[in-house]
Amino acid sequence: MTWEKPGNETDRVQKKTIVLRFLGFLLILVLAVPCALVQLRGNPLIGRTTDPDLLRPYLLAVCVKDIDETVKWYKDNLGFSILDKMDFPEYKVKIVLLVLQDFRLEIVEHQEQFSQEYIVSKIPEIKDWDHVFGMKKMAFVVDHLQPVFERLKKNGVKFQAEFMKGQGNWGDSFIVQDNNGNWIQIVEKQKKQNSLSKN
Repeated sequence: MTWEKPGNETDRVQKKTIVLRFLGFLLILVLAVPCALVQLRGNPLIGRTTDPDLLRPYLLAVCVKDIDETVKWYKDNLGFSILDKMDFPEYKVKIVLLVLQDFRLEIVEHQEQFSQEYIVSKIPEIKDWDHVFGMKKMAFVVDHLQPVFERLKKNGVKFQAEFMKGQGNWGDSFIVQDNNGNWIQIVEKQKKQNSLSKN
């Protein structure tokens, strides 16, 4: 008969428990980490992704009459900043690249371009620019609509539509015109309550 020191059985049970817990922790990591990576790759709210084929918004170009005036409008009213400036005298073109977070707006001025008003005036069948094929507007999302609405009102920005009730995946919103008549829609991300009155 072999004599064992008191407590040896208890020590073995404790060691076995620790080992089992450690193995369980490793199993959770093995199962959880791949699932988390899949969710991150497929989440459109995550800016960076390892998927090289996933398209992400990057740049929009707008042709304008006065590049300096337009740059000032977007800086003062929407918070854009200047990222770069380019001049191509051989093509009679000036470009200013603006940036707001990860979104770039390319402002283009061509000396020989025509305004929307001029084109509409020359073609009687066109009632307004909304009846012409092409880009209609750009949109930005905000957490709270009211402060942006009040700031643009105070700045004297021209409103195309002061309030539009959210429908489907759209939150409440309004539409303004920049200094060239381009439509810009500001959309509230959450539409639990109407943040603007119709008055």
